[in-house]
This record gives sequence, structure tokens and C-alpha cells, in this order.
Amino acid sequence: MKQFARAILSSASLWLVIGTANVVLGVAIAQRVDGSRDAEWLWFWTRNWLQGTNPYRLGIPADYAPSALVALSPIGMVPDAIMPALWACTSVAIAIIVAWLGPKAMALESVPLRLSIGWFLSWAAVRYGLGNGQFALLVTACGLAAVWLARRGSNWSGLFLGLAFIKPHLGIAFLAWAIAAGRWRAICGAGAAIGAATLVFSTRLHENPLSVVAQYVRQVGVELGGPHGLRGAVEIRPLIEALIADPRVAGVVNMTLIVAGFAAIVWTLGRQPIEARERLALPLFCLLTLAGIFHNAYDLVLLWPVWLAVWDHQQRDQQRQPYLLAFILAALVLGIPGMWWQVRGPASGIALHFDRLLVAGVLIHLLATTARAGRRRSGRPSLWEPDGRDLVQAPARHSSDVMLP
Repeated sequence: MKQFARAILSSASLWLVIGTANVVLGVAIAQRVDGSRDAEWLWFWTRNWLQGTNPYRLGIPADYAPSALVALSPIGMVPDAIMPALWACTSVAIAIIVAWLGPKAMALESVPLRLSIGWFLSWAAVRYGLGNGQFALLVTACGLAAVWLARRGSNWSGLFLGLAFIKPHLGIAFLAWAIAAGRWRAICGAGAAIGAATLVFSTRLHENPLSVVAQYVRQVGVELGGPHGLRGAVEIRPLIEALIADPRVAGVVNMTLIVAGFAAIVWTLGRQPIEARERLALPLFCLLTLAGIFHNAYDLVLLWPVWLAVWDHQQRDQQRQPYLLAFILAALVLGIPGMWWQVRGPASGIALHFDRLLVAGVLIHLLATTARAGRRRSGRPSLWEPDGRDLVQAPARHSSDVMLP
């Protein structure tokens, strides 16, 4: 059974077939009348901005930052009739880029490219993003590019880190990585890019930059704030509210868990050498971001670095059972919130929160595994070293490759 599970997980042909079928379905959904909703709203807001109208003062105001609307303004130049199909096809190309960039950002050069692409394209989150005309794939691609370029010493890293803030609740994971890795040049570059784009946005409208930023913040506050504010499909808060009747107590518990998770990550990273810290920071902060901030199911593409870290751990320790890895991949491919849908009684309400439990469970697993590896570390540092063995070690590289510091 163990060998069968390994064979399924490692079959590039199988996953390419599943991935192709998945993205074709996503593109088809995007062409429906109710598909590509998010891309259509971006088209509406950017088209108005290009024509000199403030998108924060429309009947349905924009909920994207000024810098994001500038970065996405080419969408507003596309004819409305072809925009859904064009963006869906573009997003498929971006998904392939994400699959290619993930191992590079995680410094895992041993991952076969065809297998990497097949895995990622098979995820339900990719299909959801394609069907809704979402931008989570674009943000993830920009964030991974920022990480990879920063490790190569490129000045372009800051620009891509700034582009990752098209959706700040996704981009913050890559900013946290940059802080943990001490990539201050990339952080300053991102700030400069965001500031310049905000200035372009306000100049086009002949308004004060601070004023338009305040309008954006106000709109986000209206959508997320209050007792009836938006609740994400991934963040842990709705599960806490389902368990605790008092909203105020639930809010305190939720914030306490987020702070505790952040403290655990900081403590864990602080005990790692710089190379291991850089590799661990990205998957850990991706998980904390998903658990702690508003996210929907299509934002689970942010789990790509997490999946690669868990897979690499499995590859380097062949004595481990592959069932956890298979379970995580099955959950990401099936994408059914509440996979235990047959559960009856009081537990049925908890089962519906499967996506939240998955994210929280993988975060706890990663922290526990890393802490155990740290206690047993011997020799040179690496990402995973249980039982005193170096399980993630840099593969042989060409002399032209840029090594991590």
C-alpha cells in the first residue's frame, strides 16, 4: 500500500492529465454568465479610473488599493466582450509559472518540472480562481518571483514584492518572509513601487494621495468590520465563533491564537541558521496568513510553498509513511469543505470547517516537526534534520548558479 501511494504521488503523467482537465473546467466556468465576476469588477473599476473617475466613489466602490488598480489597469483597456476568456487563459499561464517558481523560491531544485506543474494545476483552488476571474494566482506568482529574485541578489525583487500587494492579505506572507530573511533592499523597493503607483493613481484623479488611500481603507473597513462583516472560507475565526457563542469572547480567543501562532513561528525561526530560516519562513507565514486573515478557497494557492516543504521532507526520509502527504494532496485536489460530510450530530458543524482545520493542522505539524528537528540538529544546517540526519540538503548545482548566503 505504501509503495502504491508513493507511485501515485510521483506519477507526472497522471497529475498532468488531472491538472489539464481541472484547468479546462476552470476556463469553461469563467465563460459562464456568472463566471469571471472578480475580473469583471476589476475591468469596471480600472476602466473608470483610466477615464478619470474615482472608483472609490462609484455606486459599488472598489476594494482594491490604488497601487493595485494601477498595476491591473491593462485589464481596463481590454474590450469587455473578450475580457473573461482572455483573463482565464492568461491565468492558466500564470498558474504554470507559479508551479515552476515554487521549487525555485523554496530552493528545491530536485522537484521534476512536469510533476510540479501537474500537482499544482490539479488543485481545486486553481479551478476556483480561474472560474471566478480571481487574482490570487497572479499575486502568488509575484510573491514567489520576489523570493527567488531576492535570493539571487536581483534588484527586481522589490518590484515583484510590491506587486504581491495587489492583494495585501496574500502579499503579507511574502513581506513577512522578507523581514525574517533580512531582505531590506527588497522591502524598500516594494515600498517605493507601491508609493509611486499610488502617486500615479491620485495624479490621474487630481486628488491628494493620502485622501485616496483613506478612501480605500474606509471601504475595506466597511466590508470587513462589524458583527456582520465578511468571513473567509479559510481563516480560523468562523470556527472559533461556531464553538463559542459570545462574539466578544470568540474574538479574544481568535486574536490570542493568531498572536500565539506568530510567537511560535518567531521562536522557531529564531533557533534556525539563516539558510534554514529562509526556507522555513515562507511556508510558515503562508499558513499563518491563511489562518489569521480573511481568505476564500481560491486563496489556498498560497499553500504551494507549504506543500513543497512537506513533500521534500517526505522525499528525504523514505522511512516515513506517505499517507499524510497523500491526504493533504487529496484534500487540495478535491477541494470539498467538510470532506467528512457524512458525519452526523454535533460534530457535523465542525466537519464543515475542513479547510480551516487543514490549514491549522498543517501549521501545527510543521512547527512541531521543525522544533523536533532543531533539538536533534547536528552538523551543517538544513530544513529538516530529524534523527540527526540531514534530510534537506542542497543538490549539486552548476557553478553559474547563485548560492544562498
